[in-house]
Amino acid sequence: MYIKSFLISIVFLFVAGLSFAQKDSTNLSTEEEVDTVIIKKADYIIRKEVYIDEPQGNSRFLTVYGAPVYYTSYYDVCQDCKDFLTNQKKAIDPLLSYRVGLNLTFKKKKIYITPGLAFTSIREGFVANDSLDHFDLINHYNYLDVSLAAGYKLGNGKLSCIIQGYGIVSRLMEAEGKIISTKNFKSVIPIKTDNFKTYVFSLGVGLRFGYNLSERLQLIVEPGYRGNITTVTKSKTPYIQQRNLFSAEMGVSYAF
Repeated sequence: MYIKSFLISIVFLFVAGLSFAQKDSTNLSTEEEVDTVIIKKADYIIRKEVYIDEPQGNSRFLTVYGAPVYYTSYYDVCQDCKDFLTNQKKAIDPLLSYRVGLNLTFKKKKIYITPGLAFTSIREGFVANDSLDHFDLINHYNYLDVSLAAGYKLGNGKLSCIIQGYGIVSRLMEAEGKIISTKNFKSVIPIKTDNFKTYVFSLGVGLRFGYNLSERLQLIVEPGYRGNITTVTKSKTPYIQQRNLFSAEMGVSYAF
């Protein structure tokens, strides 16, 4: 009787232990196979921005150039000096003149500011006869020009163009040659510097074309026009004169 009860107890404990083991085994297996991801809301957002600092290139340019210059003149004469002007126009003939100069350009985005210094030689042929001699020579009017230009650049490729306007102050350095006399309107006399203004003011416009030869070197061609806004001569006796100048500057620009 006791042995039977003992055996039944052992069987009951064995079955209960087996069930418990199976239950624990199932729970462990489930926990190993499942991953848990916890997402929390942040009180702020971190933003990352990337700035690309592109090189701006060179902002200063030194240009050396030369230019052929063609000019025309406007005259106004006193009422009693018309014969003088008629004979003077017969004697003179505008010749191809020239200019050489140096410019320093400062760049701000597409705006260009250019101060410059140049030497301009105005040349005219003079052929006349008086009672003493025959004259066939070339007159020279030499000026030192100080200019200031402002321009706007078009195009960013290998070929570019700057539209610019400028003002010029020209100082007369030398006037040499012959002129018809203002006394009898026929004889020939030397040109006197005292008859001409020391300073002449002009305004001009130009199209500056640039072709990049390298990163720093550029070929420059600039056709332009400038006109005197003051007279070349001091008074209307015997005449006043203003010049219109057309040029084509050609040179090389170095960026630094």
